[in-house]
Amino acid sequence: MSNQKASLSTRRTAQIVGLLFMLATATLFVGQAFYGQILGSSDYLEIVYPSRLTVMTGVLVEFAGFLGLMFIPILLYPFLKVYNQVIAWGYVGIRLMEVVLLTFAQIFKLSIIGLSKNYLESNGDASVFQSMGNMIHSILMWVDSGGLLYIMVFVFGAVIFYIALFKTRLVPTWISVFGLVSALLLLSGSVLFYYDCVAAETAVLFMLPLALQEQVMAVWMIFKGFNLSMLISDSASSVPDAE
Repeated sequence: MSNQKASLSTRRTAQIVGLLFMLATATLFVGQAFYGQILGSSDYLEIVYPSRLTVMTGVLVEFAGFLGLMFIPILLYPFLKVYNQVIAWGYVGIRLMEVVLLTFAQIFKLSIIGLSKNYLESNGDASVFQSMGNMIHSILMWVDSGGLLYIMVFVFGAVIFYIALFKTRLVPTWISVFGLVSALLLLSGSVLFYYDCVAAETAVLFMLPLALQEQVMAVWMIFKGFNLSMLISDSASSVPDAE
């Protein structure tokens, strides 16, 4: 493969990865805009089933973005393995764990539709449905995109990712360092919130740096691509061939 073809293939990969990062963020906000107020309402059991199409649309939009997450480590694997093959596979595995957790979260969200339907059709004790709904929301507090369990998995993957980026120099060092620090801030804010040390509004501030960093990194990848000149000498054998 010629150097020109290798450069074009690498540039295309960087652009796709950048677009996938942006897509994941966009679908998260769009999906939650559909169902957030409905599922978060105090009378959600009464309004979820009548609003089921809105809820399902939001969940499916969000889920589509989650599936896109799996393509990021797959596309980056040939480049990250230049630094360390175990790290590269670890990043793939961590992203898979993220998708599994988020898939369970989406299933639980959709299950509330059926719970709401049964609640509206029931003439019995409503407390049973309230208890089931509370249990589902409790699970979502741990495994959904803002849940501590998910964030712990996400941050572990982010640390692996940004260390590998720092070592391979695929993007400027300041982007990698910014990402690493921002990921640790996100974890700190989440832990403080779950231990009732800070309010929810304060915890959100810990999330903003990483949200900004991911978009900056995505834009850089789209317009600047990867910097292959900083890879170690045997990187040529690890760069994916052009189609």
